[in-house]
Amino acid sequence: MRIGLWLFSVCFYMYQYGLYSVVPNVFNEDLQRHFCINAAETGGLIGAFYIAYTPAQIPVGILIDRFSVRLLITLSFLIISLGAIVFAKTDSYSIAYIAQMIIGFGCAFSFTGIIKVSNEVFSREKAAFMSSLSVALGGLSAVAMSPLFAYLSALSSWDKVVFWFGIVGVVLAIVGFLATKEEVKTADPKEEIGVIESLKVILSNKQFILMGLFSMAILSPFLSFSNAWGASFIKCIYGIGNVEAASTISAMNFGLIFGVPLIVSLAAKFESYKKVMAYCSYILAALFGFAIFVKTNVFILGGALFLIGIVMNCEFLTFPAAISLASPKIAGTLTSVINTIIMAGSATLIPAIGAVMDLSRSAPQAAYSPDDYKRGMIVLMAFLVFAIIVVQFIKDEYRKSSEKKTKNS
Repeated sequence: MRIGLWLFSVCFYMYQYGLYSVVPNVFNEDLQRHFCINAAETGGLIGAFYIAYTPAQIPVGILIDRFSVRLLITLSFLIISLGAIVFAKTDSYSIAYIAQMIIGFGCAFSFTGIIKVSNEVFSREKAAFMSSLSVALGGLSAVAMSPLFAYLSALSSWDKVVFWFGIVGVVLAIVGFLATKEEVKTADPKEEIGVIESLKVILSNKQFILMGLFSMAILSPFLSFSNAWGASFIKCIYGIGNVEAASTISAMNFGLIFGVPLIVSLAAKFESYKKVMAYCSYILAALFGFAIFVKTNVFILGGALFLIGIVMNCEFLTFPAAISLASPKIAGTLTSVINTIIMAGSATLIPAIGAVMDLSRSAPQAAYSPDDYKRGMIVLMAFLVFAIIVVQFIKDEYRKSSEKKTKNS
């Protein structure tokens, strides 16, 4: 039955990933019209998710290390679903902002939960692959849901699509809770590591912080483009419809799926996390530069976005790299600290792009031009340059980690 808990956590991850990545991207212009807001305010509305998600990470990690993961996932599932229902039913920007924060708080349990469950259900050798597979399946949900939501919005209004998605989430949460069981472990108080002590151990290790900063600088551009501005950017540059733009953007998440075994295998082949992370950061900067500043055709653009999805998996290497250097008892807290750093970047970058677009726009009521979008994306490119710089200071601990595993086996 332990595999059932993993499947439930994967289902939860896929649901929340589809919600927070697809809805603001596919319905970007619908949200602007519905709430009568500009790009900066739209970026703020999308960023509200990360404002709640980011500070919730550390308490979430502490809770997951100490309480029932099954119960926490179920409650989070319900919180997200109810947040989606409120978001779909309101005409108020302020209430929508709060609903986004509610969704962000619920989603905060998803990634840490996946890492924790994968490390408990599978052997340490398989945990990294299964965790990354879980993340890839989240990408698969976005691949399927982007064109699906765009198609459904053509048949009905965006708010009805989001409302019924929220109802489906409530059903999945209840069914998942009833269908799974969890082994309750009685912890030895002598073996427990206190919250303050755990945070001291994590925050005093420069490598953990550097890994978090690297992941932040890699994932934030990916999320900003795939979850917030990419579809409207493509529609503006290439003059295509919502469904085609959503399908093109989904190539990023499709690449995310195929990149999982490739990136993990490369790290094993080179016996190095750092080398793979460094090379991938160079490639990502080049690919994003091409996708943003070179106008080609939609098929070539989709190919570039697919490659971005593949290479972006290097961000995930920071988690097995960090966990392999830490006690399993603080795995959840460590994951949450790194994820806090990562998501702080998205909370900053998404509204920053919108703010630059507003500054670039010729008049407050004028439509955003291709140049406005490209100027906004310069901020995105700055993050990738930062990733290239940070990775130079990360120590290559792969062999030490492998040796440590061998000695302990």
